[in-house]
Amino acid sequence: MDRSRQQHLWINRKHHRVDTELGCELCLPEGGLVPARIIDLSVGGLKFSCDRQALFSILPEDQRTPGQVSDVELEMRFEFQPLHQPVTSIRVRVLIIHSERLAQDKYHVGVEFIDMDSATARALVNYIEEWWERQQS
Repeated sequence: MDRSRQQHLWINRKHHRVDTELGCELCLPEGGLVPARIIDLSVGGLKFSCDRQALFSILPEDQRTPGQVSDVELEMRFEFQPLHQPVTSIRVRVLIIHSERLAQDKYHVGVEFIDMDSATARALVNYIEEWWERQQS
């Protein structure tokens, strides 16, 4: 089965995800920005929460029904701060994998990182490892 067509379930994940509440911005093709909230994060991707208007602004009309999404790329911006390190700002292209509707105006969208430079990836790994260490304490 084509990897892009696999159902994105926790059993298929390669990376551990951490719960978070980070703000982010979705960069629209026509140049606008839409705010959203990252709810979990991993080295390979993330899940964000958004409203209906945001979802409809990033998905083509034929893919707005919750479920699997195909061939939709997007650029996102967000920041995080590993312990004892400066804030890391990320601007990264992502591939939208799936969307789910939680309420009339609340959606979750799962994405996979497409391109991330090695320095940013290392900072993200540090952030996630620190999160796991704090949970074990």
